[in-house]
Amino acid sequence: MSFLKRNLFKIIILILVLTIVGINNEKHYFYKDNLKYNYLTNTDYFKITKDDYLMQIIIPKINLKRKIYNIDSSKNNVSKNIELLKESTLMDSEKYHIYLAAHSGNSFISYFRKLNKLKIQDEVKIFYKNDLYIYEIFNIKEEEKKSYIVPNNVEDKMLTLITCIGKEKRLIIDLREIAKESNNIKNYS
Repeated sequence: MSFLKRNLFKIIILILVLTIVGINNEKHYFYKDNLKYNYLTNTDYFKITKDDYLMQIIIPKINLKRKIYNIDSSKNNVSKNIELLKESTLMDSEKYHIYLAAHSGNSFISYFRKLNKLKIQDEVKIFYKNDLYIYEIFNIKEEEKKSYIVPNNVEDKMLTLITCIGKEKRLIIDLREIAKESNNIKNYS
């Protein structure tokens, strides 16, 4: 009796199991605005996988989805990722101001290359500690590059996105938190 005939039943069962697992895995998700969302436990938010990141930023208008790492992480570097600047205060405070900087241009690390397409009232989302924070743009400005970014006083719940415009100027986009949805985001491995 050949190997195939002896093991045909096992092979068929294995194929069926793999097919069922594959189908069941994918049916819990749907796609909207090029982002993957999760149906499990009656939530409809982006699936976050476990990693050593601090938060995740989503800017649907420019199709950006990127992890943000802790300030002291070696991955928190504008030469590798979107950088969380040391001047930032996080959402754990009643009032906070997060500063995120990234390159524009044409390289593979130019995560903010399309930032100039954003307009007043566009939204940005951040996932942080199982909460979804939604921000709205209220100010867009260009200024001369300085060697150091001077943070604003922390008077509200704010987010600032920063990138370069050529060699002489930088684009600064200020956003204010408009909504927070708590305990809706589930972490999945």
